[in-house]
Amino acid sequence: MENRIAVVHEGWESEGGRVRLKATSGSGQVLGYDIVKERSQIKAQIGYMSQKISLYPDLTVEENIRFYARLYGVGDGKTRVATLIEQFSLHEMAHKQVAALGGGIRQRVAFASAIVHKPPLLFLDEPTSGVDPLTRRLFWTQLYELTEQGWPSS
Repeated sequence: MENRIAVVHEGWESEGGRVRLKATSGSGQVLGYDIVKERSQIKAQIGYMSQKISLYPDLTVEENIRFYARLYGVGDGKTRVATLIEQFSLHEMAHKQVAALGGGIRQRVAFASAIVHKPPLLFLDEPTSGVDPLTRRLFWTQLYELTEQGWPSS
């Protein structure tokens, strides 16, 4: 069972919509990191965008993205934030509070925040749920364009 984790049904925990699987034996890696010994390194390599957009409503668009840049330790945060604001066409609302924005714009801010640190592994939990068809198409187009540009290294 090299590089595998054995899981038994009794090891499952469900908490707040999350399912945790407790390993009974074995080992595993995510992006080359040991899942037991190097959890913090793994977390730093993951981007996550939930179905329920998790932004700070009292902060502006720019402040939200900058917050996540600091959280992930992005070295040149100002430049990265400015790049994302331009890339996601958020410059006109960069200084507006998120609470005052529509769902499609909040979705773009959430996506920019999820990828601000250029994670090699990105989890998207129904990222286009609750948005109109045009916004949905724009989201997927942007994601495909990022991958075609060589993201996350671009």
